[in-house]
Amino acid sequence: MRKYPLLLRFISYLFAVFERPLKFLVYFLLYKIIGYRKSVVRSNLMRSFPAKSNASIRLIEQDFYQNLAHVIVESALVFNLNRQKLDLRVKVLNPELFTEMAAHNVSALCIGGHIANWEWAGMSIGNASPMHNVAVYLPLSNRYFNSLMQKARYRITKLDSLVPSRDIFRSLLKAPRPFQTYIIADQSPSRENHHRVMFLGQSTAFFNGPAKMAKKLKIGMIYIEPRRIRNGFYEVELKLLFKDPLEFEEHEITALYAKHLENTILANPSDWLWSHKRWKF
Repeated sequence: MRKYPLLLRFISYLFAVFERPLKFLVYFLLYKIIGYRKSVVRSNLMRSFPAKSNASIRLIEQDFYQNLAHVIVESALVFNLNRQKLDLRVKVLNPELFTEMAAHNVSALCIGGHIANWEWAGMSIGNASPMHNVAVYLPLSNRYFNSLMQKARYRITKLDSLVPSRDIFRSLLKAPRPFQTYIIADQSPSRENHHRVMFLGQSTAFFNGPAKMAKKLKIGMIYIEPRRIRNGFYEVELKLLFKDPLEFEEHEITALYAKHLENTILANPSDWLWSHKRWKF
């Protein structure tokens, strides 16, 4: 922890000590006081679950804000985490899938969604895999805090390469095989680069970048499914989508990912990031 400023370490320590009450406080502020994006959340839920009653929608809504509070507070613990602590918090259920793919020199594009604590899930699979781990990050505008976050990532997870999102394809072209990388692909895409699939009962646009990347690099794809098992603790299941992308068309790969994501959401609706303006067009 000496690599972090004293004040930052102290704040992160306080978040760790008062984790549970802070989660309730953040939930209360976001949902009861501020009403953060409540209209967006409710609209997304109603259009995705038209058959559910208003009472059922409100219950999912409340649980969603509790989930969001968990993610926010747990994100603040980043400067109080190391690999050992993360391994206690997040258990990868079937890491042997990575070992099997590595034995056959098959690289993996790990793909997930904004489900439960998606950041911890991504870091945990880096520790569970023997492959060359290429981690993707979105650079912060502040160089100082960007540097601190990079140090935190190296402390928490096994990293062989840490690359900004804009350079991911070029970095993977040069990465030693077998490699793995982890991306989140459930955001609303641009109007130009997407495929449309039926998702939660409605025509929905999805990024086609992951499908393009898998086919051009000739790598397999693994769906990452995190689940909260109790307050602050998770398990992550790896689901093989394919080893050979050439057996699928781009739109089929996108639809396959969307179907797995949909099944995850239907199993635990409140764990998804409903505050995102997912259906902008």
